[in-house]
Amino acid sequence: MFEIWVGLGALVVFQIGFWAGRKKGLKEGIKSGLQQAPLEIKRKSLEMGKCVICGIPKNFQDIAGKL
Repeated sequence: MFEIWVGLGALVVFQIGFWAGRKKGLKEGIKSGLQQAPLEIKRKSLEMGKCVICGIPKNFQDIAGKL
């Protein structure tokens, strides 16, 4: 009977540790994603030669001068 209680206690402790680690990991992941997103948008825009959000070409000043 004692072994069952020890096993259940260990399972509860493991579950609490797992929950706490998952919560911390999600927070760190969201923070990292928010930091990484602007850099990724800028990189894609430079590779494509235009803004990935609005589609304005990279050389917008040249085009604006001809208008």
